[in-house]
Amino acid sequence: NHALIAGTTAAAIAGAYGIHRPAELALLAAVAAGGGLLPDLDHPQASPGRAFLFVGQTLAAATGSVAGGHRKATHSFLATVAIALAAWGAWHDLHIAAVLVGVIVTMAIWTVLPPGVGSRFVRHILAWGGGAAAGWWWMTHPLPLVVMVAAVAGGYLVHLLCDTLTVGGVRWLWPLPVRTSVPVCGCTGSAREHLLSAAVSVGAVVLVVMGH
Repeated sequence: NHALIAGTTAAAIAGAYGIHRPAELALLAAVAAGGGLLPDLDHPQASPGRAFLFVGQTLAAATGSVAGGHRKATHSFLATVAIALAAWGAWHDLHIAAVLVGVIVTMAIWTVLPPGVGSRFVRHILAWGGGAAAGWWWMTHPLPLVVMVAAVAGGYLVHLLCDTLTVGGVRWLWPLPVRTSVPVCGCTGSAREHLLSAAVSVGAVVLVVMGH
């Protein structure tokens, strides 16, 4: 759900910056979706870690340890700003940006692929292949810096907003021990959360179509 809802932010970004080509929209949506998964890099069993096997899971475990656990430092306003600044710096170098695009898109593909699509090996090959293709495409068709930063940071921010709507809430003002929760979606993974995800996705598709 995080990847799906975050990916729909691409519709708003595309509309704001006049991006209408299907390939560019697809890349933008994938990057936003991947950005929407980054907050969960504090949990080794979440998609960012699992997409890259033991390397990703080791990194996620280390991140979670430094962050103080799940839904703490990485789920905060400070983390959102840090991600935006890091993306802004990385995207100034075409090659670093291509690697970043590849990694983020790999996470997005791994997450949205239905469990029934082949074995885990096949899913990894599809995700890594798609990520590599996205990175290569970016090298030859780079989008404006501000657009890509907006996609990553926008996706990240949407993840936190979605978690705020669950019972667990989010510590927006970390390191302050203040947790904000407006549990209209109930628990994570609830039917209400899936319904919200579907509604937002349909709305985004409508916006894209109307924009054309």
